[in-house]
Amino acid sequence: MQIVLKDIEKKYGKERVFTRLCFSFFMGEHYLLSGFNGSGKSTLLRIISCSEKAAKGTVTYFKDEAEIAPEEIYKYISIISPFSKMIEEFTIPELLDFYSKFKKMKAGYGSKELIELAMLESSKNKPIQNFSSGMKQRLKLALAFITDVPILLFDEPCSNLDKAGEEWYAGLIAKFKNDHLIIVASNQVETEAFFCKHIVDLTKFKHKK
Repeated sequence: MQIVLKDIEKKYGKERVFTRLCFSFFMGEHYLLSGFNGSGKSTLLRIISCSEKAAKGTVTYFKDEAEIAPEEIYKYISIISPFSKMIEEFTIPELLDFYSKFKKMKAGYGSKELIELAMLESSKNKPIQNFSSGMKQRLKLALAFITDVPILLFDEPCSNLDKAGEEWYAGLIAKFKNDHLIIVASNQVETEAFFCKHIVDLTKFKHKK
């Protein structure tokens, strides 16, 4: 898998968030989107996921050198952000049953493995709406890691996690990172993007007045 950004520009009204942004992401590599608050980290992540459009430029996905149609991109990615929603009336098994209708799980992973991975054994039959914010974040992250997709997009992945949760996240990264192209939008490098070898500094793509 490869993602190619060419001359990406994003504006809100007359304000350019970034402009002439060119970059390529490659399978098996891990990337940090860095920059001050408001520099466009979350915005760029949504553009990469094709959930938001750029004002100018193109995002192109390739698999084995063949271009992937934009309407098919969702099959290859999981995106986790503070605004990611789950159907909270569901229990975990019900959520996974619904989610599996749209995306495959990795071989050997079902609701039992998801519950164990997210450390939610005592809450497996409870509606997700009764979970704490940290429990919901662990569930979202665990579900992303067991989904059979090559690309993971994380926006502040340790939000709502305590110290133990941050250590749990680090364990998941160690276990699964080599199977994915991972892009992390974060200012918390030590806890959220410690494994990223490549940095995309969005401040370099700010419009110079």
